[in-house]
Amino acid sequence: MVRVRYQLWKIGVVAVCCLAVLLAVVLPAPVDAAEQFAAGAPMIRVLLSSHSSSYAVTVEEGEYALVTEDAPQDILQEYGPGSRIVFHSPEEADGFAEDSMLMLLPLDEDCLFRFNGLLYRGGFQTSRGDAYYAVNLVDVEQYLYGVVGYEIGYDYSLDATAAQAVAARSYALASIGAENRYYDVTNTVSSQVYGGYSAETAAIRAAVDASCGYVVMCDDEVVQAYYCSNAGGHTENIENVWYSDEVPLRG
Repeated sequence: MVRVRYQLWKIGVVAVCCLAVLLAVVLPAPVDAAEQFAAGAPMIRVLLSSHSSSYAVTVEEGEYALVTEDAPQDILQEYGPGSRIVFHSPEEADGFAEDSMLMLLPLDEDCLFRFNGLLYRGGFQTSRGDAYYAVNLVDVEQYLYGVVGYEIGYDYSLDATAAQAVAARSYALASIGAENRYYDVTNTVSSQVYGGYSAETAAIRAAVDASCGYVVMCDDEVVQAYYCSNAGGHTENIENVWYSDEVPLRG
C-alpha cells in the first residue's frame, strides 16, 4: 500500500489493489459549480443527449448565469426559478450566437435545473460537433450521487455502497481528459448510468460522502475501474471483456 499525491484533486489519496483497504483523507470544503469551473476544480461533463436540434432547460431552484466557455466570468444573462431556456442548433441559443460553447452555470448553492423530466445539479452546456450535444457540467462527487444508486441499487449496506462509489469515482476521474472535446462520459451503460439529482437518496449520498476522495490506483495513476452487474459466479481477465490491459486484473 502506497500513499501518493493525486494532482487533479490536489489532495492525498491511497493506492490500493482492491476496495478492501482504505485510509482516511481530508478534502477541501465544497464550493458551487461556477467557482469550481473558474478555479479548475474537478468537474465532469456528462452527455445527456445528442439526438435533438434544440434543448429546453427549466431552472428549478437557485440562480443561474448564461456564459460562454471562452469567458465564463462574463455573464450574458441571469435566470431564476421557473425560467425556461431553449437552446437551438446550429445558429442561435436563446438569442445568443453559438460561436463557442454556451454554459448555464449555477450562481447559488443547491441549484437545480430540469432537463427531459429529470432534475440535475451543476450546470448545463451545449456545443456543436458531429451532433448537437446537451451536457451536464457537475462536480465529480455530486455526479456520483446520481450514479451509485443506479449502478448498485438502493438496498445494500453502507460499506457495499461506498465500495461501489470508489469504483465509480475511479472510473469517472480516469475518464476526464483534455482530449475529450465535448464530454467526458455518457449517462448510459456505455459509461456509467446517471440519473442526476432525481436518482439520489440520503443513503446514497451518505455512502458517497463516506468514501469521498478514495480511488483505485495502479502505478501512481487512477485506473478506469471497470465493473459489471453480474459475473456469473466467476470474474474474467480484464482484456477479455473490456479489451484493455490498463491494470493487471485477473479473473
